[in-house]
Amino acid sequence: MGKRRRIYPEEGRIGFYISDYGEIAMAHYCEAKRCIEAFRAADFRELALPEHAASRFYRSVMISIVFSAMAIEAFVNDYGAACTSDDFFYDNFERLSTLGKLQLIAKLLLHTEIDKSTALYSHLKVIFGARDKLVHSKTRSAREYFEKRGYEYGSESERDVWEGFDPAKEPILDKEEIANDFEICRVGIKAMRELAYFFDRLDESAIAVVKLFGVDLIGASSEAGREVAKEFSVKMIEPFRS
Repeated sequence: MGKRRRIYPEEGRIGFYISDYGEIAMAHYCEAKRCIEAFRAADFRELALPEHAASRFYRSVMISIVFSAMAIEAFVNDYGAACTSDDFFYDNFERLSTLGKLQLIAKLLLHTEIDKSTALYSHLKVIFGARDKLVHSKTRSAREYFEKRGYEYGSESERDVWEGFDPAKEPILDKEEIANDFEICRVGIKAMRELAYFFDRLDESAIAVVKLFGVDLIGASSEAGREVAKEFSVKMIEPFRS
């Protein structure tokens, strides 16, 4: 890890949405967490849940994943453009992946490298992979879905799957699927935290924790920020005292 310096320029920037994206990611993470608590209280029985709880959970997970990735991408783009120049950065590096841009910034501006064994690298790989699946979603054949399960598509047996459903036999939510989806949501917040610490430990003027989480030396500026900061131990790295 290189020596801490002041690299990010003091001049202002326009089109700055990093904090908004981070706030949306945190707010929907907190909503997904509340849904998980409701699931547990109902023992994952769908009919015992508040109305639309399951759909709120999946929607919140999707939004948190996408916006945590957007916050990270926006921060990396802003940092690279601010510390070089807008035209230079966007004209030459716009088509790179966010991880590629980060590696470039680390090497050329921060004089270090992103070790592939670090939590930062692994979290970024997970969250951008999940984001890409959501943003570039692909539907699949219903015929193939049913035939893989031993039903001939359009047959009496396939229709029997739906017609034979007994609402009195209360359906149970898929605990493993929910746990996996929520963990990816958590990884998005962890990726934001690791990115913020990476920059703030090397560049005093980056104030990445403030930009991504709204957390300064006094504390978080929103309820979601306070909840996330407490759960994930997010704190601003104090600036040097002259």
